[in-house]
Amino acid sequence: MDPEPAQNDGGLSANRVAILTVLLCWTTQFVLLTAQMAAAERAMRMPVMTRSELIARASMSLVGIILSFGLASALKRMHATPLGRRIAVAAAGSVIASVLHAFANFGLFSLFMSEASMQRATVASYFAATTVWFWTYGTTAALLLVIYYHADLRERDRRLTHLRAVAQSAQIKALRYQLNPHFMFNTLNSIASLVGRKETEEAEAMVENLSDFLHTTLELNPEDDITLARELELQELYLSIETARFPDRLQVEVDVPEDLRDLLVPSLITQPVVENVIKHAVRKSTKPVSLRITARRDGDMLELTIRNSFGDINGQRRGPPGIGLANVAERLSMRYPGASRFTTVADEAGFCVRLTLPAIYEARI
Repeated sequence: MDPEPAQNDGGLSANRVAILTVLLCWTTQFVLLTAQMAAAERAMRMPVMTRSELIARASMSLVGIILSFGLASALKRMHATPLGRRIAVAAAGSVIASVLHAFANFGLFSLFMSEASMQRATVASYFAATTVWFWTYGTTAALLLVIYYHADLRERDRRLTHLRAVAQSAQIKALRYQLNPHFMFNTLNSIASLVGRKETEEAEAMVENLSDFLHTTLELNPEDDITLARELELQELYLSIETARFPDRLQVEVDVPEDLRDLLVPSLITQPVVENVIKHAVRKSTKPVSLRITARRDGDMLELTIRNSFGDINGQRRGPPGIGLANVAERLSMRYPGASRFTTVADEAGFCVRLTLPAIYEARI
């Protein structure tokens, strides 16, 4: 038997289930056949089977167990084989095992039965019993086929689930990390501008803030959740960099109740939205732009709103959101399938992005 069993629904390995099935089949066959022969001999007023005959029948059951284990081993090794071929092998194996069983049956009974009993037996009569053995082996093979095929399907599902998880993980990381070059480009331009204006202290402060921001964010796993408080800290650090760049055009307000700050959100989920406000609103405006981040609880859902007073951060363009916002929507849908919403609203008060996700608190140990 294969030493590497697959797991089944009940927690037992497929090999263990196969072993129990084989033992049960041949134990049942031995008990029923022995009882049937004893009843027939009693009805014919013949001597009920002797000890030697019982030993012979028990030995044949052992032969059946050994041949069935060989059949199980063959079926187990066919884990990558189509079902039709497995069925053909199971049927052919049952026929071969039945013929071998008939040979062994005649040989063992020749050893254990008396000469008088053997006179009533012929090679033809034993081989006629091959049909009986075929149904026994066929039934056993069918059960083994079901056991191993089911185990293979479960293993295949497990691998597909694992591959989907790996692919989803890679996609989430790609969505998160592809935003960093855009942010780096803007920040380096800001530093270059400060240096060009010989504002060295401001440039040094921005470099330090950039270093802190990158050090913190690059250590975060894109698949991990962080508290809303931590998310706001990271955005405040980012906005401190942009405030140095647009000191007269960026006004930031954060309105998040304390009792919501322990809720969990995907790491840096608001970063692309805030970044887009800087790129499409603050940079294009000649007047102060108000950026307001709010949060509220609506039943079992957390609603995060990022609003800017400039207007549509996609330049009044109607249609699908840009790459940054599309990435946020995709991350939410992947993290909370069917349990999140991403909406944008452009009105007279400006442009609003609303993220709605399950309200889950950080576990306390």
